Amino acid sequence: RDKTVKVWELLTGDLVRTFTGHRKNAYSVDISPDNKFIVSGAKTALDKSIKVWELKTGNIVCNFKGHEKRIKSVGFTPNGKFIVSGALDKTIRVWNIEDQKLEYMLNDNKFIKSVSISPDGNYILTGSSQVKIWNFNDKSMVHSFNCRYFVGSAVFSPDGKFFASSFQDKSLRIW
Repeated sequence: RDKTVKVWELLTGDLVRTFTGHRKNAYSVDISPDNKFIVSGAKTALDKSIKVWELKTGNIVCNFKGHEKRIKSVGFTPNGKFIVSGALDKTIRVWNIEDQKLEYMLNDNKFIKSVSISPDGNYILTGSSQVKIWNFNDKSMVHSFNCRYFVGSAVFSPDGKFFASSFQDKSLRIW
């Protein structure tokens, strides 16, 4: 609740760096594939920003704004060129890091609670009261799976052949 994002050394447990800049708590974080950047999405209605920091210096290199409600999930694409975010405004947004702008937005009719990008970068997986797969390139919805409970998290396997999702009822499903 201190409005920071922290990076810890895995083996020693030592604090490596503290990132400041959000007005309220960050809810979701990811580290770029090249380990140069960290992204975070703010959880509260007062701070609906996505911040990208340089991991070495702690400097903010991008500050994306556009979501109208709480950001629930952020993630880098495998090539590190884009960030995908999902929020309670029922949108999935793709941000271009180099150009520092919104690349495109997908509208859904559900609160987005989780986003994941396939290892090949061709698909976006979203979780809400449904699990959906979107084509990253042509922006179409490829498939939708109905769920009994809200999705807490959904993620592709490292080989991209299946995905897993967790639900509010504390269950886990492999698809």
